[in-house]
Amino acid sequence: RDLHYPLRRQRQMCIRDSISVNQNEFFEMVFNVSCFGNDCEDVNVSLYSEKLIDNGGFESGDLGGWESGGNLEWVIEDSEVYEGSYSAKAGAIAHNQITWINRTVFLGRDANLSFYWKVSSENTYDFLLFCLDNPSCTRASGYTDRISGTVDWQEMNYELEAGEHTIHFAYAKDGAVVGGFDTGWIDSVSINGMQVFDSIGEKPFYTNSSNPITINLNESDSE
Repeated sequence: RDLHYPLRRQRQMCIRDSISVNQNEFFEMVFNVSCFGNDCEDVNVSLYSEKLIDNGGFESGDLGGWESGGNLEWVIEDSEVYEGSYSAKAGAIAHNQITWINRTVFLGRDANLSFYWKVSSENTYDFLLFCLDNPSCTRASGYTDRISGTVDWQEMNYELEAGEHTIHFAYAKDGAVVGGFDTGWIDSVSINGMQVFDSIGEKPFYTNSSNPITINLNESDSE
Protein backbone atom coordinates (compact mmCIF):
# COMPACT_ATOMS: atom_id res chain seq x y z
CA ARG A 1 0.00 0.00 0.00
CA ASP A 2 1.17 3.54 -0.76
CA LEU A 3 -0.11 6.08 1.76
CA HIS A 4 0.43 9.79 1.13
CA TYR A 5 -0.92 11.94 3.96
CA PRO A 6 0.37 14.99 5.82
CA LEU A 7 0.54 13.47 9.31
CA ARG A 8 0.23 16.73 11.22
CA ARG A 9 -2.36 15.26 13.51
CA GLN A 10 -3.38 11.80 14.47
CA ARG A 11 -5.28 9.93 11.80
CA GLN A 12 -7.00 6.60 11.83
CA MET A 13 -7.59 4.82 8.54
CA CYS A 14 -9.25 1.52 7.80
CA ILE A 15 -7.99 -0.18 4.67
CA ARG A 16 -10.08 -3.26 4.04
CA ASP A 17 -8.28 -5.93 2.13
CA SER A 18 -8.25 -9.70 2.44
CA ILE A 19 -5.63 -12.39 2.08
CA SER A 20 -6.03 -16.11 2.52
CA VAL A 21 -3.22 -18.08 4.15
CA ASN A 22 -2.98 -21.47 5.77
CA GLN A 23 -1.50 -22.15 9.16
CA ASN A 24 2.33 -21.82 9.22
CA GLU A 25 2.39 -20.04 5.85
CA PHE A 26 4.26 -16.74 5.46
CA PHE A 27 2.85 -13.56 3.99
CA GLU A 28 4.19 -10.06 3.47
CA MET A 29 2.57 -6.65 3.82
CA VAL A 30 4.38 -3.54 2.65
CA PHE A 31 3.26 -0.04 3.64
CA ASN A 32 4.97 2.91 1.99
CA VAL A 33 4.24 6.06 3.97
CA SER A 34 5.28 9.59 3.04
CA CYS A 35 4.77 12.82 4.97
CA PHE A 36 5.89 16.45 4.91
CA GLY A 37 8.84 17.87 6.82
CA ASN A 38 9.46 16.43 10.23
CA ASP A 39 5.82 15.89 11.06
CA CYS A 40 5.96 12.15 10.60
CA GLU A 41 4.32 10.01 13.23
CA ASP A 42 4.22 6.30 13.95
CA VAL A 43 2.14 4.07 11.72
CA ASN A 44 0.65 1.10 13.53
CA VAL A 45 -0.94 -1.88 11.82
CA SER A 46 -3.67 -4.19 13.12
CA LEU A 47 -4.81 -7.44 11.55
CA TYR A 48 -8.29 -8.90 11.93
CA SER A 49 -9.31 -12.41 11.00
CA GLU A 50 -12.60 -13.30 9.32
CA LYS A 51 -14.83 -16.34 9.10
CA LEU A 52 -13.06 -18.49 11.66
CA ILE A 53 -15.71 -21.21 11.39
CA ASP A 54 -14.92 -23.56 8.55
CA ASN A 55 -18.05 -24.77 6.72
CA GLY A 56 -20.23 -22.27 8.59
CA GLY A 57 -22.35 -21.94 5.47
CA PHE A 58 -22.48 -25.71 4.88
CA GLU A 59 -21.24 -25.16 1.33
CA SER A 60 -19.32 -28.43 1.49
CA GLY A 61 -22.72 -30.10 1.13
CA ASP A 62 -22.36 -31.92 4.44
CA LEU A 63 -22.06 -31.28 8.18
CA GLY A 64 -18.27 -31.42 8.17
CA GLY A 65 -16.84 -29.69 11.24
CA TRP A 66 -20.13 -29.93 13.14
CA GLU A 67 -21.52 -32.49 15.56
CA SER A 68 -25.21 -33.38 15.57
CA GLY A 69 -27.43 -35.53 17.73
CA GLY A 70 -30.54 -35.79 19.85
CA ASN A 71 -33.41 -37.94 18.69
CA LEU A 72 -32.39 -37.30 15.08
CA GLU A 73 -29.43 -35.54 13.47
CA TRP A 74 -29.67 -32.36 11.45
CA VAL A 75 -29.49 -32.62 7.65
CA ILE A 76 -28.23 -30.55 4.72
CA GLU A 77 -30.88 -28.47 2.93
CA ASP A 78 -30.61 -27.15 -0.64
CA SER A 79 -34.08 -25.69 -1.21
CA GLU A 80 -34.25 -23.25 1.73
CA VAL A 81 -31.04 -21.24 2.14
CA TYR A 82 -30.05 -17.73 3.18
CA GLU A 83 -27.12 -17.60 0.77
CA GLY A 84 -25.08 -20.03 -1.25
CA SER A 85 -26.32 -23.50 -2.16
CA TYR A 86 -26.87 -25.12 1.23
CA SER A 87 -28.05 -24.59 4.79
CA ALA A 88 -28.54 -26.92 7.76
CA LYS A 89 -32.04 -28.11 8.65
CA ALA A 90 -33.32 -29.62 11.90
CA GLY A 91 -34.05 -33.34 11.96
CA ALA A 92 -37.69 -34.39 11.51
CA ILE A 93 -38.40 -35.19 15.17
CA ALA A 94 -41.67 -36.20 16.84
CA HIS A 95 -43.42 -34.66 19.84
CA ASN A 96 -41.37 -34.22 23.04
CA GLN A 97 -38.14 -34.71 21.12
CA ILE A 98 -35.08 -32.59 20.34
CA THR A 99 -32.50 -32.43 17.56
CA TRP A 100 -29.27 -30.44 17.88
CA ILE A 101 -26.13 -29.34 16.04
CA ASN A 102 -23.05 -27.71 17.54
CA ARG A 103 -19.33 -27.10 17.41
CA THR A 104 -16.67 -25.90 19.81
CA VAL A 105 -14.25 -23.09 18.95
CA PHE A 106 -11.31 -21.55 20.80
CA LEU A 107 -10.71 -17.82 20.40
CA GLY A 108 -7.39 -16.24 21.17
CA ARG A 109 -9.10 -12.86 21.45
CA ASP A 110 -12.59 -11.35 21.68
CA ALA A 111 -14.66 -11.69 18.51
CA ASN A 112 -18.17 -11.43 17.05
CA LEU A 113 -20.39 -14.42 16.27
CA SER A 114 -23.06 -13.99 13.62
CA PHE A 115 -25.49 -16.35 11.93
CA TYR A 116 -28.82 -16.46 10.12
CA TRP A 117 -31.72 -18.63 11.24
CA LYS A 118 -35.29 -19.33 10.21
CA VAL A 119 -38.15 -21.29 11.73
CA SER A 120 -41.59 -22.59 10.75
CA SER A 121 -43.24 -24.19 13.76
CA GLU A 122 -46.10 -24.23 16.24
CA ASN A 123 -45.96 -20.71 17.67
CA THR A 124 -44.82 -20.42 21.31
CA TYR A 125 -44.52 -24.21 21.72
CA ASP A 126 -41.99 -25.64 19.25
CA PHE A 127 -38.72 -23.68 19.21
CA LEU A 128 -35.49 -23.19 17.30
CA LEU A 129 -32.92 -22.51 20.02
CA PHE A 130 -29.49 -20.92 20.19
CA CYS A 131 -27.61 -21.89 23.34
CA LEU A 132 -24.18 -20.36 23.83
CA ASP A 133 -21.95 -22.59 25.96
CA ASN A 134 -24.92 -24.69 27.13
CA PRO A 135 -25.48 -27.82 25.01
CA SER A 136 -27.89 -29.18 27.61
CA CYS A 137 -30.45 -26.40 27.01
CA THR A 138 -34.13 -27.23 26.43
CA ARG A 139 -37.08 -25.47 24.84
CA ALA A 140 -37.98 -24.08 28.27
CA SER A 141 -34.65 -23.28 29.93
CA GLY A 142 -30.95 -22.63 29.46
CA TYR A 143 -31.21 -21.06 26.01
CA THR A 144 -29.59 -17.80 24.88
CA ASP A 145 -32.30 -17.02 22.31
CA ARG A 146 -35.23 -18.88 20.78
CA ILE A 147 -37.75 -18.31 18.00
CA SER A 148 -41.00 -20.05 17.03
CA GLY A 149 -43.95 -19.63 14.69
CA THR A 150 -43.15 -18.17 11.27
CA VAL A 151 -39.85 -16.26 11.26
CA ASP A 152 -38.03 -15.64 7.97
CA TRP A 153 -34.24 -15.48 7.73
CA GLN A 154 -32.99 -13.27 10.52
CA GLU A 155 -29.43 -12.23 11.37
CA MET A 156 -28.20 -12.63 14.93
CA ASN A 157 -24.99 -11.23 16.45
CA TYR A 158 -23.22 -11.93 19.73
CA GLU A 159 -19.96 -10.71 21.26
CA LEU A 160 -17.71 -13.58 22.33
CA GLU A 161 -14.92 -13.25 24.85
CA ALA A 162 -11.58 -14.94 24.32
CA GLY A 163 -11.57 -18.60 25.29
CA GLU A 164 -13.46 -21.77 24.47
CA HIS A 165 -17.09 -21.59 23.34
CA THR A 166 -19.70 -24.13 22.30
CA ILE A 167 -22.01 -22.83 19.59
CA HIS A 168 -25.15 -24.92 19.97
CA PHE A 169 -28.42 -24.91 18.01
CA ALA A 170 -31.45 -27.12 18.66
CA TYR A 171 -35.01 -27.62 17.50
CA ALA A 172 -37.28 -28.83 20.31
CA LYS A 173 -40.96 -29.78 20.34
CA ASP A 174 -43.64 -30.00 23.01
CA GLY A 175 -46.12 -32.88 23.41
CA ALA A 176 -48.78 -32.06 20.80
CA VAL A 177 -49.75 -30.16 17.61
CA VAL A 178 -47.73 -29.54 14.47
CA GLY A 179 -47.41 -26.03 13.03
CA GLY A 180 -45.96 -24.79 9.76
CA PHE A 181 -43.21 -26.95 8.26
CA ASP A 182 -42.27 -28.06 11.79
CA THR A 183 -38.56 -27.35 11.44
CA GLY A 184 -35.80 -24.76 11.65
CA TRP A 185 -32.76 -23.79 9.56
CA ILE A 186 -29.40 -22.12 10.16
CA ASP A 187 -26.95 -20.67 7.63
CA SER A 188 -23.85 -18.47 7.32
CA VAL A 189 -22.47 -19.07 10.79
CA SER A 190 -19.27 -17.04 11.15
CA ILE A 191 -16.91 -15.51 13.66
CA ASN A 192 -15.52 -12.20 12.46
CA GLY A 193 -13.45 -9.25 13.52
CA MET A 194 -11.07 -11.01 15.87
CA GLN A 195 -7.91 -8.91 16.17
CA VAL A 196 -4.99 -11.29 15.78
CA PHE A 197 -2.19 -8.70 15.77
CA ASP A 198 -1.62 -5.07 16.73
CA SER A 199 1.78 -3.43 16.32
CA ILE A 200 1.07 -0.90 19.11
CA GLY A 201 3.32 -1.75 22.03
CA GLU A 202 5.29 -4.15 19.85
CA LYS A 203 7.34 -2.39 17.23
CA PRO A 204 5.79 0.50 15.27
CA PHE A 205 6.35 0.97 11.56
CA TYR A 206 8.39 4.17 11.26
CA THR A 207 8.42 6.22 8.07
CA ASN A 208 11.45 5.85 5.82
CA SER A 209 13.02 3.08 7.89
CA SER A 210 13.30 -0.64 7.44
CA ASN A 211 11.59 -2.14 10.44
CA PRO A 212 10.21 -5.63 9.82
CA ILE A 213 7.86 -7.26 12.28
CA THR A 214 7.36 -10.97 12.74
CA ILE A 215 3.68 -11.73 13.35
CA ASN A 216 3.00 -14.97 15.15
CA LEU A 217 -0.54 -16.27 14.70
CA ASN A 218 -1.90 -18.91 17.03
CA GLU A 219 -3.59 -22.02 15.64
CA SER A 220 -6.90 -20.61 16.91
CA ASP A 221 -6.44 -17.34 14.96
CA SER A 222 -7.34 -18.90 11.63
CA GLU A 223 -8.72 -22.02 10.02
